[in-house]
Amino acid sequence: MVKILIDTNIWIDYLGGVAEASAVLENSDDVGMSAITYAEVASGCTPAELALFESMLNVGRALGTIQIIHTNDAIIKLAAAYNHNSATGSGHGRKRLPDAIIGATAVLTGRTLFTRNAHDFKQVDIHTPYQGQWIKRDVNGTPTKTWVPQAAVFPDQAIEPAQPKK
Repeated sequence: MVKILIDTNIWIDYLGGVAEASAVLENSDDVGMSAITYAEVASGCTPAELALFESMLNVGRALGTIQIIHTNDAIIKLAAAYNHNSATGSGHGRKRLPDAIIGATAVLTGRTLFTRNAHDFKQVDIHTPYQGQWIKRDVNGTPTKTWVPQAAVFPDQAIEPAQPKK
């Protein structure tokens, strides 16, 4: 059984109806979520999304497949070390601190971090289950977000350039 920690972007994708995110959650039986991830996701939800999110968490908790992992002294100390910028002698800033806490949570709980933003996490065992992006556009005067899947590109996988058709 693989213990995983789901990053914020995977939960957001799930709430947005991305099939790949749903598959990750449905095919995992030991899912952790950092308390920071919970706060990031819940704070950006519409009321309908929040109800879906809470429902998913409640079902997962009842089945014993999902848990929220709260920060503790060890997590915040490791996160501070991850966020420290040795070049300046200070932190990298507020934007990177949540990722440092999420990364420290994964390391100290022995979990693989599932994320689409692998570049945000340097010292963590990471898996990128899929790639894509949300495109914002205006449709008849209404702002709309559309999911656009992309082929995942990993540094350790060489991709041959497409050959022109003759």
